[in-house]
Amino acid sequence: MLFNENHVAMASFLGTPLAGAALLAFNAQQCGHRGQAVFVLLCGFSFSIAVLVLAAAVGELIPGHFGVLIGAGYAFAMKSITTNMFGSELEKSTPPRLAGLRVIGVTVCSIVTLISLMYIGAISLSVV
Repeated sequence: MLFNENHVAMASFLGTPLAGAALLAFNAQQCGHRGQAVFVLLCGFSFSIAVLVLAAAVGELIPGHFGVLIGAGYAFAMKSITTNMFGSELEKSTPPRLAGLRVIGVTVCSIVTLISLMYIGAISLSVV
């Protein structure tokens, strides 16, 4: 049971690239590729941090609707990555039970994780 490319794209768009990467890592682990799962999670976390830093750096310079375009861009990229990584396995697999609710749960967890890290970073900067 693997999450399909639409689940990964939805999690990436609604949450962060970390949410999509978490679903990709689940798929990789289900296929027996533990090393690939860890790599995907690290890349998703790194890219999420990069998007947040970019948004903080140029957030006031660009209109808000460009943020939606950026989110759609990495959602489509994650959809393509899912198809490239698990194309043949996805054709044979069905999504897990309650996959939509799991996608929402992963999305919320990724947002909470990144907000917590931003809060910790803000506290550490204000102490210095």
